[in-house]
Amino acid sequence: MGTPWLTLLPLLLVPALASVACATAPQPVVAPEPTPSAPIPLPGESGVRLGSPPKVFFEFCESSGGKLRHSVISNQGWAFCVNSPEPFVRLTGIYCGDALSEQARLCALVHEGALKPREEAETATSTWVTTLTSLLGEPSERRELGAVWTNDERDVLVSSNKDDTSERWRVRVLYRSADARLLLEPDPPDFPRSVGGFDFGSTAEDVKAECALGHGRFKLTSESPAPGFECTGPRIESPMDIQGVSGHFCAERVCELVLFVNKRMLQVLPDFIGRYGSGVSSHGPSGQCRSEVDEYRWTWAKGERTTGWMRLTEDCSTAIFYSNADGFKLRDQQPIPLAP
Repeated sequence: MGTPWLTLLPLLLVPALASVACATAPQPVVAPEPTPSAPIPLPGESGVRLGSPPKVFFEFCESSGGKLRHSVISNQGWAFCVNSPEPFVRLTGIYCGDALSEQARLCALVHEGALKPREEAETATSTWVTTLTSLLGEPSERRELGAVWTNDERDVLVSSNKDDTSERWRVRVLYRSADARLLLEPDPPDFPRSVGGFDFGSTAEDVKAECALGHGRFKLTSESPAPGFECTGPRIESPMDIQGVSGHFCAERVCELVLFVNKRMLQVLPDFIGRYGSGVSSHGPSGQCRSEVDEYRWTWAKGERTTGWMRLTEDCSTAIFYSNADGFKLRDQQPIPLAP
């Protein structure tokens, strides 16, 4: 049986494609008619491919001037390459198998470009779709802002994603094996009604009583962007090791809850991606405690209305923000507070 047609697809379109991704019109690419048994060549031969061991990703990141970070969660390895070569600024590799050992193999790779105005992002997305169509044939599914190519063993997804805190957009290209499909594209659950034992819509008296049940230290706050509360050191059963909970009130009801956890962001990120999908990532300027601050965001919406917003970030500590519809309006572009 021949090699599946996506098996040898390079996961990183190398500098030969960099100018194509940013051009207003894609350069013509000559390729054989795609068939399930014929490998499809892309311009250039270097880069990272599905099925490659961790050291290939590490070596490529370091040789291209990127900053490498990695984490091992259960039996999966997660590798992050920040400030990687254009047209992408961040690569995320997921290894299935025996963590980051030589037996592990890359089963998914997410490429994320720099934030751009919507028109530029749409042009870049269209260029990627046209280029990949010339190599892989017609997409299995065309979307308003992207396309999907899929068979029984591999997927390629191209999309343009709006940044939740600005009017700018980011191009994303995802390569994944069948083993990674459920990991990266689950059916998203509903926005949570409660977090860490505290309920949205609760009054100040409600959250004070809940904090007392967990033997936490409670206080009301008047800090921006709205009156709120802090519950420090509650005893909450959670694998995330919660060290504190804070929140804000909208019309005297809890509209935002924040968990401060005693783990690094890369330790909890795989679980969030597994539950909520890959989210939208950003690599921001210096924070209060770190010279570089990474953040992941997930959004729930009905039509044009945002009904829920979740952010995972790490500055002075790892914090997880949950904002309902009122909290989203309140928190939009507000600074991230320190842990209580």
